[in-house]
Amino acid sequence: MSSLITTRQPIESALKLASSGWDVFPLHSPSQNSCTCGKNNCGSIGKHPRTPHGVKDATTDHTLIEAWWKQWPEANIGVATGPVSGIVVLDIDPRHGGDDALAELEHLHGELPPTVEVLTGGGGRHVYFAYTLGLRLGNSASKLGSGLDIRAAGGYVVAPPSLHVSGQRYEWEAGHHPEDVELASLPEWLLCRLKAAEGKPAGQTETGVIHEGQRNDALTRMAGAMRRKGLCQEAIAAALVIENGKKCSPPLSQREVEAIARSIGRYPAGDSGADSSSVEPSVSVTAYSQWPTLNPLALHGVMGELVRAIEPHTEADPVALLIQGLAAFGNCLNRGPHFRAEADQHGLNLFAVLVGETSKGRKGTSWGYIRNLFRIVDEDWADKRILSGLSSGEGL
Repeated sequence: MSSLITTRQPIESALKLASSGWDVFPLHSPSQNSCTCGKNNCGSIGKHPRTPHGVKDATTDHTLIEAWWKQWPEANIGVATGPVSGIVVLDIDPRHGGDDALAELEHLHGELPPTVEVLTGGGGRHVYFAYTLGLRLGNSASKLGSGLDIRAAGGYVVAPPSLHVSGQRYEWEAGHHPEDVELASLPEWLLCRLKAAEGKPAGQTETGVIHEGQRNDALTRMAGAMRRKGLCQEAIAAALVIENGKKCSPPLSQREVEAIARSIGRYPAGDSGADSSSVEPSVSVTAYSQWPTLNPLALHGVMGELVRAIEPHTEADPVALLIQGLAAFGNCLNRGPHFRAEADQHGLNLFAVLVGETSKGRKGTSWGYIRNLFRIVDEDWADKRILSGLSSGEGL
């Protein structure tokens, strides 16, 4: 039995994981049926980051890791997934049907290969695979089936011997410890199914649910398909209202759905321009370049404090949070407050375009936090002064 299985000291495990090349960072931990974050209604007990930038702070630097766990000796361990650590993790949650969904897939394609595996404190499993060179894979929820999530680029998982809110600890499965078995490559059939799921309307899973952040794009694609078949704007709107109520979680407002139908209705019936998937990119991107980092001075003041408070709880980029916040602030205050540049008067209005991968860039996610924040300040503004309609199809 290997040393990482038997140790109950988080710092020892964190250092050994870092020595193996996996980037780690400290998470909050359960404390008397609550969370060390101190929130009474914490929805992620023992699973969310202690550090200001969350998974972006993950490192293999032993000095920094020792300092973290000296400050928080009982901190749970987060391991960054994706290219930084070279791992992809299949998260199997039996509470949402993950065991049954995986059994069905294995019946069709064969069993998963032997690889590193963790038993979670909540009764689930984390199955680790190698994130191979050239692979481009982000996080996803239920694309493979209900209760089956993927943690890859930009994500993280909780590692042993972290404590679960149930009182049980995360444990390496016997015979599947990193020192006992090599990381297997991601099965080709599993990767193909993930890619096939990405070809569906953005956000739509095997169960048909369209999640927040992908609702506008998915409904726009539906609207475009109906317009190409000759349906009028009123018929498209009526159909979208039904689909929105049945599949979107949570549903968009009536105003937003009507705006999508109105936007697509401007195209002539049968026009392929109403198809957001028919536009071919003019530039071929073959690899990611180094993502620019935000100058800390940009997070000066109250808005910077808000970004830092939100960032550990979201996959949205802090730049997106900052721009969304500044744009919302300027719009909410209107053009009364201003500054002068020589003889010119400049209001606070900002006009921004966020560019990111479809269903992966978390563009909509960044807006959700900001909108909810400003709803507290001005509910009328949040409900009546925001219009949608410039969605992926129209933008392209």
